[in-house]
Amino acid sequence: MLENCQEYFSGILIFFSSRRIPQNATFGWSRPGKDDILSTVKQEAPIKSSIINALIPVVVFVGLRTLNFTLVDPGWSDTHLYKFFADSILAGQQPYKDFQVEYPPLTLVFFLVPGLIARFTGGFLTAYRVEMALFDIGCLLLLAPLAKKVFNASWRRLLLAQILYILLTTVSFQLLYDRFDIAVAFLILLATYFALVKNRWLAAYVVLWLAVLLKLFPILLLPLFLAVHLRTTKVRNTVINIFGSGLLIAMAMALGITLWAGDWSSVFTYHGQRGIQIESLYATLAMIAHFVGLRARVTHEYGAYQISNSFTPLFSRAAPFIMVLSLVAIYFSFWNAVRKSKEPSVVMIAFSWSITTSLLAFMVFNKVLSPQFLLWLYPLAAIISAGMRRPAFWVTFWLLTAAASTMIFPYHYLELIELRPLAILLLAARNLLLVALAYLSFRHMIMPAAASAQT
Repeated sequence: MLENCQEYFSGILIFFSSRRIPQNATFGWSRPGKDDILSTVKQEAPIKSSIINALIPVVVFVGLRTLNFTLVDPGWSDTHLYKFFADSILAGQQPYKDFQVEYPPLTLVFFLVPGLIARFTGGFLTAYRVEMALFDIGCLLLLAPLAKKVFNASWRRLLLAQILYILLTTVSFQLLYDRFDIAVAFLILLATYFALVKNRWLAAYVVLWLAVLLKLFPILLLPLFLAVHLRTTKVRNTVINIFGSGLLIAMAMALGITLWAGDWSSVFTYHGQRGIQIESLYATLAMIAHFVGLRARVTHEYGAYQISNSFTPLFSRAAPFIMVLSLVAIYFSFWNAVRKSKEPSVVMIAFSWSITTSLLAFMVFNKVLSPQFLLWLYPLAAIISAGMRRPAFWVTFWLLTAAASTMIFPYHYLELIELRPLAILLLAARNLLLVALAYLSFRHMIMPAAASAQT
C-alpha cells in the first residue's frame, strides 16, 4: 500500500525534485532562447499531467465523502448493532454464546476497534466511519496499479476508473460507511493486486482467507484464483501456497476463538434458515405473482424483510442449488478460456471479468440480496469499465444500477415493504440490470480479447 501511495503522488514529487536545465542554457543575465523555452515546456507537460491526475481524484473524493458524515440517515444505519457487539465484548461477554452474532469472527474485530476508540473519544459512529473510510481510500489507491497492469490503461483511463469508483460509491453514500462491505471489497481487491501486480500468491491467498472470515462468500472466488495460479506456475507451488495460507489463518483463528469467541457454527445455521429477502430476484417474482392473485406477505425476520407466499419455500430450497450450478458453469467456462489462452494479458482480463461474474451470479441467484452487496462490485466495475473500448456504455450501465439501488433503499423501501406497484417496478428494473450485467460479464469472461475490443 505504501508503494501505491508513492506511485499515486509521484507527479507532485517529480514537480518539486526533477526539473531539468536545458543543455544549452546559459547562466547569468542572458535571456533564454525560444528552443530553451519549448524544451522546458515539453519536459514539464507530463509533470503537470501527473499532478492533475493525482489531484483531481483527491479533490473529488474529499468533496463527496463529506456526505457520509453529514447526510446519512441514522435510522437506516446498522452501526447501532455494531456498537452493541463491541460493548458486549468489552463488557466481558462471549460472542456466539452470550449473544447471537450472524457474522464470522473476524467481523467482530472491525467492530471492536472503534468500540475501544469510543472509550476515549465517546463517539462510536465517527470512529467506525473513519475506519471504513480507510478501506475506501485503500480501494481508491489500488485502482490505478490494477487497471494499469490488466488493461495497460492510459492516465486518462486511470483517472476515469478513479472517478467512476468515487461516483458509484457516492451514490451509495447511505451504506458506504455504515456497513462493513467496503472492507470486504478492499480485501478482494487487495488479493487480486497481490496475485496480478505483485505475483505474490501466498499473500493473495492469506488476504482472500481473511475476506472469507469477514463475510464467508469470498470463498466462491478461491477456484478462480487457483485456476490463474495453476495457469502460471507448477501445481506443487499452488498447493504449497494455498495450504500454507490456510494453515496460517487456521492457527490465528484457533487462537482467537480460544481467547474470546465461542462456537460460531451458528452463523451457517442462521443464514441457511433465512427466507426470501425482499430485494432478491425471487422476491421480484413473488411480487409479480402477488398482483395476479397469488397473495404474498412481508415479515421482518433474521434481521431483514422477507416475502412469502405458497411457492417461496420452493424458491428458498432451490436457490442454493441454482447458485451452485451457475458458479460451477462460471468456473468451468473460465478454466476453459484460461487454458486455451497463451497471452498473459488475456488471462488477466478474463480473471477480472470472472470475479465480477461470480459476484453478480451470487447476488442474482442468492435468496438474499442486500443493497450493500453492490459495494463489492464497484472497485472492479471501475477497473473493467476503464479498460473497455467504449467506456461510456459501461459507466452508464453501472451508474444506472447504483442509482436504482439507492432509490429502492432507503428512499422507497417502505413502499416496497407495502408492495406498492411503483416500488416493485423499480426493484424489477434494478434486478433486470443486474441480470444483464451478469450476462455481459460472462460473455466478456469467456471471450476477453474479442469482447473487450467490441465493447
